[in-house]
Amino acid sequence: MTIESFQDTLFEDPVGLRFRHAREKARWSLESVAQQLKLPVAVLEAIEREDWARLGAPIFARSYIGSYAKILGLPATLADDVVRGKPAPQLVSIGSGTPVRRPANRSVMNLAYLAMTILIVGSVVLLAMYFQSPRRSAEVLPLDTPSISSQVAASESLPVAPATGAPAATAAAPTSEAPVMAAPAPALPTAPARSGDELVLRFRGQSWVDVVDQAGAPIERGLIPAGTERRFAAGRVAHVTLGDATAVDVDLGSVALDLVPYSEANVARFTVSSEGKVYPVAAN
Repeated sequence: MTIESFQDTLFEDPVGLRFRHAREKARWSLESVAQQLKLPVAVLEAIEREDWARLGAPIFARSYIGSYAKILGLPATLADDVVRGKPAPQLVSIGSGTPVRRPANRSVMNLAYLAMTILIVGSVVLLAMYFQSPRRSAEVLPLDTPSISSQVAASESLPVAPATGAPAATAAAPTSEAPVMAAPAPALPTAPARSGDELVLRFRGQSWVDVVDQAGAPIERGLIPAGTERRFAAGRVAHVTLGDATAVDVDLGSVALDLVPYSEANVARFTVSSEGKVYPVAAN
């Protein structure tokens, strides 16, 4: 071993500087590397600053650092060294309230659902009673009542007796007419609940997940254990990131979603439009 190699081993640059020097040696800018890796520039800047907390969970950090090292020709073991020295992220509960308050919150939600159901059913009943009331009933004339013109035409067509000039015979008039009742108006149908676009995540293995709604607020973020299922209402989810795409089954509108077109380095990212269509995340 030469003196220079010994000194390089003894005074080895930090990981972040190694990435920066390798990138500058290749004469690449952060934007060009980010475009090739389809990663945000902020992620590459965090790696060169050794801001590992900015990378999120260890599975994300290993994926980002491994991809960056591969394109720069650095050893792939750098990702393992960083992840081993990086503390595990603390899971943050997105649910509202403490475990003691959750039963109370669940009871309030149940009461709200019950009140909404009573309101909807009551509105439908009131509409049906309104349209079936006597004031809204159609006036129907008896079908057997002849008009005046038809009576005159019938009297002129009858034969006249020679002596009296009166009609020879008249048809017996009906003694009574049965009243004809109007058919009741049908009740207005209620619109069925839209549940075909529900997003379902089934975790066959442990995986990090990040689900964001249409307003950009997090719905679910953290490490989800195996055997867990998450359901999200239609039109609520806007962006989904799965740390281990091979451990998660995704159903959208009762149709299984293939995650291969949206996966890179075992991390799946996709967006869901308000019409229930899935698109890959556009590169920054």
